[in-house]
Amino acid sequence: MPNAFAYAMLLFWPLVGLVLFMRLPRSEALIWTLVAGYLLLPAGVTIDLPVLPPLTKTSSPVFTGLIMCLAGVGSAVARRQRRTGKRNPPGEAPSGAEPAEPKPGWLPRSLLGKILLFAVMFGPLVTGFLNTDRIDFSYGGFVKGLKPYDAFSSAMHYSVMIVPMLLARKYLASAQDQRLLLRILMLAGLAYSLPMLVEMRLSPQMHVWFYGFFPHSFAQTYRFGGWRPAVFLGHGLLLALFAAMAFLAAAALWRTAAKENRPRLLLATLWLGMMLVFCRSIGSLAIGMLIVPMILILGRRTQMLVAVMIAALVLLYPTLRGGGVMTASGIISVMEKLVPSKVGSIGLRVRNEDTLLARAAERPAFGWGIWGRSRVYDEDTGRDLSVTDGAWVIVIGTYGWVGYLGTFGLLTLPIFGLFRLRADPQVTLETSALCLILALNLLDLLPNSGITLITWMLAGSLMGRAEQIAASRTERLSRRRVMRDAAPPPAADGPPGGAEETAVAPRPPRTNPPGGAIGLRTGGKARVAPHHASRDRSPR
Repeated sequence: MPNAFAYAMLLFWPLVGLVLFMRLPRSEALIWTLVAGYLLLPAGVTIDLPVLPPLTKTSSPVFTGLIMCLAGVGSAVARRQRRTGKRNPPGEAPSGAEPAEPKPGWLPRSLLGKILLFAVMFGPLVTGFLNTDRIDFSYGGFVKGLKPYDAFSSAMHYSVMIVPMLLARKYLASAQDQRLLLRILMLAGLAYSLPMLVEMRLSPQMHVWFYGFFPHSFAQTYRFGGWRPAVFLGHGLLLALFAAMAFLAAAALWRTAAKENRPRLLLATLWLGMMLVFCRSIGSLAIGMLIVPMILILGRRTQMLVAVMIAALVLLYPTLRGGGVMTASGIISVMEKLVPSKVGSIGLRVRNEDTLLARAAERPAFGWGIWGRSRVYDEDTGRDLSVTDGAWVIVIGTYGWVGYLGTFGLLTLPIFGLFRLRADPQVTLETSALCLILALNLLDLLPNSGITLITWMLAGSLMGRAEQIAASRTERLSRRRVMRDAAPPPAADGPPGGAEETAVAPRPPRTNPPGGAIGLRTGGKARVAPHHASRDRSPR
């Protein structure tokens, strides 16, 4: 059972956010409010509020950031900096300074982005109203149908989930903000490594010490001869995913840093890489070690190509699985060669995916809804036979293809948008590195269910950046068109009377021909001396 401190943290996190927004520029305060809330608040604790969505580890920092941005808290910091005349050192990006003009509106500019957003927000409503029937078993038990309250609750939950994306799109879209986002991910990873070290030695106890309970199965905390840390994230897999993000962020900063800052950033990268190894998660470690050479070596265009290939694979993965292109037996045979120790776990997951996909195919458009209706049960006993790990199969079973395309479409849309603009010089290495970090998270969603507020924040920042670059590009083309149309018309063809005036160019001055020849005057006429005339005629 959660203690009083766990509930107090959820209730008083808005005060923490208020302090951050009062002392820091808006963009920096927004990132710290979301990231620190995700890392520090208790997992598995809910405070039900009347009318409003419940307060959780996700919703409390999200509500805090939204209220502070809507109220304009933090803009006073920027005004004070301008009034006092504080400037950053030459060549250094303004740390945390928000753009002078935030992006207008809260919705994506593209029509496709709006369609995907409304599919995520209102699709659960349709799912709820289409699943009012209950599921009966032969022994007499049943799974209850959905009520209008369940439909509105699901829609509200998804609406809260995508608020970090909308906030980041509006306030974290500049190149400076994206570098700031990388820096805060690295600093948060370095700070989090201290409790991680404690749990590696003493077992995952931080959540028990501070909040009075452990939110997951303790049997999953011992792997490969040691303890897998979880700290306040609830599960070691989520912590390993965050450690991989912080590791890649540090690597990106090391590559793009000034010469005097590179040694300490190299140390931070190596330290976070060691923490990722100690997380004892093969998936996150393998993906992180696969992507970090790309961040350190490849150019931004090639990085964008890799990111868009990963995004396309994730988006098409359910089709490949359901269409028989990637079968369970094929995946198991590949894992036997790569990681033999994980064949049992992977085999269990992919076989369950086949069963769950067959169940989802019975209601493909909007899914089965919540309360476990999309799971597979024993008809005679009602025992749950399903093991759901991948986020993609959970979303398809619960909200159908509409929910899946809306969710994963919004997460991959910024990568596709920036790939179209990859030749633009405004697509910096920081932007392409963030695309690869988001691609890491997307790959992790195939075997795991790690869609967090940091995932949505990364997608929102990249979406805002893509829209900002596209708008700047359109403005440049429009300005060139206006300048071309405003150019003076060419001169007339000729004078009246039809006689053409021939412009005679002035005769160029006489110059020496190539090779060093000089002009000599003989008998009042000039002649050009041959090339050998200028050679040295001294005796040998």
